[in-house]
Amino acid sequence: MSSQYPDTAFVKGVLWWNLTQYPNKKMKFGATNRIAAWLHFNKEVGDTFTIRELREVLGDEDRPVTDEHFGRRLRELRALQWQLPSQQEDSSLKTNEYRIRSKGWHPALGKKPSAGESIRSGVRRRVLEEGGSRCVHCGTGSGEPYPEAPHSPAVVTIGHRIPRSLGGSNDFDNLQVECQRCNEPVRDEAGLPTQLNELHPEIKGLKRAEKETLLAWLRHGHRTRSRVDIVYDRCRLLSAKERDALVEILARATSSV
Repeated sequence: MSSQYPDTAFVKGVLWWNLTQYPNKKMKFGATNRIAAWLHFNKEVGDTFTIRELREVLGDEDRPVTDEHFGRRLRELRALQWQLPSQQEDSSLKTNEYRIRSKGWHPALGKKPSAGESIRSGVRRRVLEEGGSRCVHCGTGSGEPYPEAPHSPAVVTIGHRIPRSLGGSNDFDNLQVECQRCNEPVRDEAGLPTQLNELHPEIKGLKRAEKETLLAWLRHGHRTRSRVDIVYDRCRLLSAKERDALVEILARATSSV
């Protein structure tokens, strides 16, 4: 055995990512398992890796694997609690480059965990509608650029107030809209949600008008927004051609051309 790796990186003298089938089983080991093992034992949190590196791990240089194939494998890893932002979520990354924000399951840990109960489509749609498809943490809407990263449009998803790992459910009251950038660290690093005693000092420091606004939002059960805010979010759903046409219409209506 190579001293470069700990004993847990090997199974019967073979590195996990070099296996082609499960030990003692006539079953294909699978690319997702091999990639998870290689990433765990060869990369640290904060490190980056590329699609080319994964191709080398799979030993498929003579039979190129498509980026779509790797996209599916990485989605499977994210379902196993790996946090792997790409250029879409982190503009400092290059195309086909990913960063390890947090490690998840890998074969040396034993049985692969169940993905658990999925969120029903109707519940997902209701959460997005009531949340205006805007991240509850940073306020960025689906497809909008982040202020500090104008070339990285936000992708929204459904997050949990109390993470599943801490006993949270998929009930509507435990769900909220989060962008992928906020969802990844918030879910695993924030732990239990904020408590009232933690918020109280900040609330006391608000001005009267700000307290009235907060009160209105709490009574409505969500952040209320102006008519312009609501119409703008609907405008964002138009095609690029239709948005350009609307810009011209509004420019003429306001005599700004």
